[in-house]
Order: sequence, then C-alpha cells, then structure tokens
Amino acid sequence: MLWVPPSARDFGAIDGNVIGTRPVGAFGTSVIPGASNTKAATWTTLVASTAFDSFFMVINFNSNSSSAAIRNTLCDIGLGAALSERVLIPDLLFAGADSYVVTGGVWYVFPLFVPSGSRISARAQVNNATPGTFRCAIWLYGRPRDMRMIRFGEIVDASGITASSSSGTAVTPGTTGEGAWTSLGSATGTYWWWQFGFGCGDTTMSAVAYHADFAVGDASNKDIVIDDSLIITSAAEAVSVWPQHARPQRSPDGTTGFGRLQCSGTADATITMSAYALR
Repeated sequence: MLWVPPSARDFGAIDGNVIGTRPVGAFGTSVIPGASNTKAATWTTLVASTAFDSFFMVINFNSNSSSAAIRNTLCDIGLGAALSERVLIPDLLFAGADSYVVTGGVWYVFPLFVPSGSRISARAQVNNATPGTFRCAIWLYGRPRDMRMIRFGEIVDASGITASSSSGTAVTPGTTGEGAWTSLGSATGTYWWWQFGFGCGDTTMSAVAYHADFAVGDASNKDIVIDDSLIITSAAEAVSVWPQHARPQRSPDGTTGFGRLQCSGTADATITMSAYALR
C-alpha cells in the first residue's frame, strides 16, 4: 500500500470576503433577497476577483431571522461579471439563519473549482413579503501542495426545492425514534459529493435540536452519507445548521437522495429538506 503524507492534501492559500475580519453577529456581505418567493433582479458581489484557482469552498449564511416570522430563503451563488452571471450553486436553502456569534448560522461546504480572477456573487429569494437582509461569508481554498491529491467538481445540482415557497420538500421529524426516510429527488448525473439543506415554516419555533441524516440509494437500499448532523432552532425563530459530516459518495445516474430527522422535543411545523449533488 502506498503511503501518502497528509501534507500532500494541504492548501497553501485562503481567499474570501471575510479574511482577517473580526467576528460579529452580522458577518459577511449584506444581501437583499427578492420578496414573496421571487429571486432578486440583481446579484450582490461577494468577491470581486478571486486571487487564485480555488478547489474548496465554505459558505456561511447568518443574520436572517425575525421573531414570529418565517424566513425560508433560497440563495444562488454565481460566477461572472455583472449582468453576465451564471449560477454555480443553485437554491441553497436556509430558514431564519441565526446570528454568527450566537449559534453560527447555516453552513455549506463544496469541493468546487473556481478559476482565478472570478467574480463571485449571490442572489436570493425569501418567502416573506418583507425582504429584509441576510449576510453571506465565503472562504476559498487554493494552491494545493499536490494537485494529484485534490479532487474537485465543477457543477452543483439541487433537488427537492419548492421555489413557490422558498423551501424544500416536507419531512416529518421523529422524536423518540428516527423519522421516516423522505425522497428529496433523483439525480440526473453521476455525482460524488452530497449535502442537504434545512427549512422551517413555523412562526413559533421551539428551542430544540434536530439530528439530520442524509442517504442516497433507492426505496430498498440506502447508503448513509451524513449521519446525525446537528441543527438548532430557537424560540426567536432563528436556525443554525452546523458544519455537516459530509463525505464523498459516488452515485450513479438516477440515484435518489433521502432525508430524515429526529427532534429532541416537539418538532416545529412545516420542516423541509433539500439535496445538493456535485459532479
């Protein structure tokens, strides 16, 4: 067996819109979503021009909650000059993302290629008639020590999205046991990296925790990709989805993604999940 030094998988540089920034509650670039389930007409710049080719992306959404209000949100991450943007990551789902310095907000990670000199931007929609704002922080990792050890993708597809309510697919959480597996849609390509999204349509959320599982497969056979990923909701209608236990999972064309949840107490109403697949 060939031994490969761990340092061969290291990155030598980090870029983004919050590098060296002191942590505050509203952390990152302010984005105004389109109201009433309609994407904003313009994109908001997150990074004007990337400094190098990057191969791993970390995204945080925060400061999107409002007491007694539903704030289900879908956000696209785009590449390209103003008025020429293309969607790199579609419809990232979050609901009332909490303050960055309270419970951290909502996180996504993708081993995704972004070429040097790219403008990265965001546009979003919220189910509420009052658009409000949220914050988006992004980190990009590049200059790997050994390119042979780096695996990355270039396309992210979303499934389980309900654009008309800026949400995902309804999932019923379990309490004393796991909830039932719920289909989040089938893949239309050969993928190797998966993540899930979480939404909540309750105007009176409870201060509870959820464990989320995500699997790929079919009705009879499932491979669990993410196990017991922590989600926290508060009585102030704020949500945090902590960095997920994602791992690569090769999946053939036609593979279905499944989500299930277990709640620490009485689950909130109108819980939804979505799926994101990288190729």
